[in-house]
Amino acid sequence: MTDIGEIVAAANIADEKEKCPFCPNKNMDDCKAKKNDVVKKVVSKPSQLGCKPLVSKGDFSYTTARHHLISAKQCYAKLKRCVRMGSMAEYDINNPPNGIALPTVANNLRYTVGSAINKKYGQLSASEKKKVSFSIMKTEKAQWHVGHHAVTVEICENWADEEEDTPWRRGHLASYDSEVVAQLLKILSKYDTLEPCDDTKPNKYKSDMDALSTKIKKKLEKFKTNDPSASTPYFVSRLAYDFAVEAGDEEDESW
Repeated sequence: MTDIGEIVAAANIADEKEKCPFCPNKNMDDCKAKKNDVVKKVVSKPSQLGCKPLVSKGDFSYTTARHHLISAKQCYAKLKRCVRMGSMAEYDINNPPNGIALPTVANNLRYTVGSAINKKYGQLSASEKKKVSFSIMKTEKAQWHVGHHAVTVEICENWADEEEDTPWRRGHLASYDSEVVAQLLKILSKYDTLEPCDDTKPNKYKSDMDALSTKIKKKLEKFKTNDPSASTPYFVSRLAYDFAVEAGDEEDESW
């Protein structure tokens, strides 16, 4: 079975920079839809997503992760053609349709749990982290987010409300990113046509991307139901996945 990384690599090798991403075999300079120079890098700006801050409730404190539904770094930036099409379509990966607020840890928060007294989240044991995150997910009915994605391809920018300890700069569960990349490739395949390029293609691409964000958001919001496993395959952390699995086990036992 072909790995998703191999498919991405093949797609990028075949993606010639001088060609129009909407019109195979047409030079970029001849493209009628081109308005400005094509942007060649992706900048992740969580603060631009416009996510409404969450208000801590329950036994433990937390802050708000401004989560990209389509990850800027782990997914979007991996596909050169996606980025170039987005540039031509004036699509911004940081616009509000691609964001959702999720509970997360912050560097200024301290926790007293188990044998830990007033410790940072990164200093807790695995079982203590689980107790904190599970309690918050149960209260907030949303997936626990760990790690931050405020980056450019080359340079990281600060995200004031996010945990800065290096071990917590992590991506999503592999299934999340693999599924998003697969969906992006599916969108790209819609434009593998020799039809002349015009303004409708870039406009349609933008709506396709927003529709994918909406689809992913609906999946994440299923975490609010009695069956959080319905968020499959979109889990933003291993702890969120484990919570969904245990919730399903408890439901089975109730029968």
